[in-house]
Amino acid sequence: MLGIRITSRALVAWARALLLAAVLAACGGAPAPLSPAPDATPAKRDPVEVEAQVDSAQATTGDQILFSVRVDTQTGAEISIPEVGADIGGFRVIDMGRDEPVESLGRTVMRRWYKLRADIVGSYVLPAVEVSFKLPDGTEGKRKAPEIFVEVKTVLAAEGAEQDIRGLKRLRAVKRPFPVWAVYAGGGLLLVAGSTTALWIHHRRRRGLAGAPLVPAHVAAYAELDRLRQLDLSTSEGIRAFFFGISAALRLYLERRFGLAATDMTSEQLLVAARGLPDLDRENRTRLESFLRGTDQVKFADHAPADTEVEAVYEAALKVVETTEPVESVAAAAGLTPPAGAGGLPAAGAGEIP
Repeated sequence: MLGIRITSRALVAWARALLLAAVLAACGGAPAPLSPAPDATPAKRDPVEVEAQVDSAQATTGDQILFSVRVDTQTGAEISIPEVGADIGGFRVIDMGRDEPVESLGRTVMRRWYKLRADIVGSYVLPAVEVSFKLPDGTEGKRKAPEIFVEVKTVLAAEGAEQDIRGLKRLRAVKRPFPVWAVYAGGGLLLVAGSTTALWIHHRRRRGLAGAPLVPAHVAAYAELDRLRQLDLSTSEGIRAFFFGISAALRLYLERRFGLAATDMTSEQLLVAARGLPDLDRENRTRLESFLRGTDQVKFADHAPADTEVEAVYEAALKVVETTEPVESVAAAAGLTPPAGAGGLPAAGAGEIP
């Protein structure tokens, strides 16, 4: 019996030793190998991504449209975004600029934008933008954003729409206090009286408009050129306002004087159209070409013009107006004079217009 007890105790002790060894192994042993974590690395991106967009692909006349070109590239890459402002046709470029580059997680984002205004109903195409690049490893290439279609609608389409009459209650019968014939007779008299009054008012208005003739194109141009001369050209904002303003002034003059859609043409389109104008001689066409190149450099290429360039652009615009105004000048009868030259002295031929 004693031998059996000893053997039993030994077995118990051995079992306890095995259990303790298992616990120690579970607590202090090496952890079981983990399954590999899913790859958290993001998908490989194109080193250069180009996107062109507008804030609205549909607009009405007079609305402003924001056209922007966005480039997302590897940090350190050399990027060349072409200037497309001069190629935008059908719109007036009323402002433009570029945002400061933003760097994050090894990428750099840059953006160039244009504020456009459409004055004529129609469908237009904003040009495709092709960006050139050179990566830090020396790789060179190009990326292109597609053309964008914009539709400009008339504001008149919104007037008298069907929704204006929705929600009306159904008609109901009413008791008339007068006979039907009396109602119709009274309505007829009111209609005659109203028509007579309307014709009289219309006649008076037409007589008033006839007494206030439209300001001639060259007189309006002289006034605008004189206003632009008063701008503060010591700041970059003043320079931009001057060049945008003088470009619009001469384009509007050509539009009114010769019947061109000059305010909605690109510079190249305007030069082509100018070749077909018999009243615009070769010297003025050359002057116009120089003027458009000078203004486009400041408007679309961030060029900082010298004082001589500002004077040259002003004198070119003034000379075009002076040499193409109608012979029967309304300004002569009014005693108006063209504005002074860019240097502050009267321009050549200035004074009272004969």
